[in-house]
Amino acid sequence: MSEPQPLPLPQSRIAEIHAALKAVPAPPWCWIGTRNGGGPQLVTDHSGRQYILAATKPADVRGDELIDPYTDAPIYGDLKFRDCQPQERWSSMRTGAELAVGRTDYDPDSIVDVDNPVARWLRDSAGFVTELLAEVALLRQENSALEKALGLNEAA
Repeated sequence: MSEPQPLPLPQSRIAEIHAALKAVPAPPWCWIGTRNGGGPQLVTDHSGRQYILAATKPADVRGDELIDPYTDAPIYGDLKFRDCQPQERWSSMRTGAELAVGRTDYDPDSIVDVDNPVARWLRDSAGFVTELLAEVALLRQENSALEKALGLNEAA
């Protein structure tokens, strides 16, 4: 049994994707930050620094930051990635600071990337969509020219 052929993407859906992409700050994006100053932040330098995703410190009902009872360090929330730890069979959530890649061995606190496939996808997805939409436009032009050369759109 053969796989079903995908239908052509309707022009309305392509327009919807273009509009959604236009609302997102332009790539290139990168991960920056410091381990002790808020964890990784996904930013773009296009039109000035714009923060796309950043770690936040949750607070208790009095507004005090939450402290991890085991490490005595502030707890950051809202930026965790699914990743596999060494000698672990199943995935678990790890904080962005744990997965952060330091700028150099002597400056490990200055974050230049996050070593995680989800983080890389978030960083690169707008660029992927831009390239794929350009490819779709090119293929449609080529297809239209081919149909015209074969006389396929003169049937009307």
